[in-house]
Amino acid sequence: MTLTLDAIVKAVSAEGDISYETHIRDAGIAEDPDVLPQVAELVKSSLGSVKGMSGTCATSNRGLNKSTDIKLPAGAAPQTRQTMGQMKDAFAQMTLPLPEEAIGPGAKWEVKMPLESQGMKINQAATYELVSVEGDLLTVKSTVTQSASNQKVQSPAMPALKLDLKKMVGNGTGEVTFDLAQLMPAQGTADAHAELSSR
Repeated sequence: MTLTLDAIVKAVSAEGDISYETHIRDAGIAEDPDVLPQVAELVKSSLGSVKGMSGTCATSNRGLNKSTDIKLPAGAAPQTRQTMGQMKDAFAQMTLPLPEEAIGPGAKWEVKMPLESQGMKINQAATYELVSVEGDLLTVKSTVTQSASNQKVQSPAMPALKLDLKKMVGNGTGEVTFDLAQLMPAQGTADAHAELSSR
């Protein structure tokens, strides 16, 4: 998926916390010969609802997400609410959470945090490795594991649907280049996999 978005810093607190607004100008999917054309078309059609979404976010001076609020574009279809929840999760994880200590190439650190996605409470652990530093550009590799235990799930996107989740496990890897002079990543790739079972 490719997103073209604007991020505008609105305020920086005395502690260094950053409040900013985002606006998605365009959303698309890269051509991939390994993806069935029907699946690619389905994803493309769902991404149409993402264009025009905006939000307000706040992040700490170390890149930890403090708040994310996503707004639907005018005239958005009802199914866009599910996409909105997924975009909120994506915005919350776009920043790089840095450790308090100074780091250099080869440094590794772990960030554990609880998340809520589509009404599901998830435990996430991410391990980061600083691969390289070139001026203001940082390249970071990440490995993420997620798990959710037995719980009742009610998705905000589909309030009438309630699930009894037995378990969910997920994992992913990524590599992202951050420009310290910019709020959002310069570029990145990610691969994720999740399995869940419900009653």
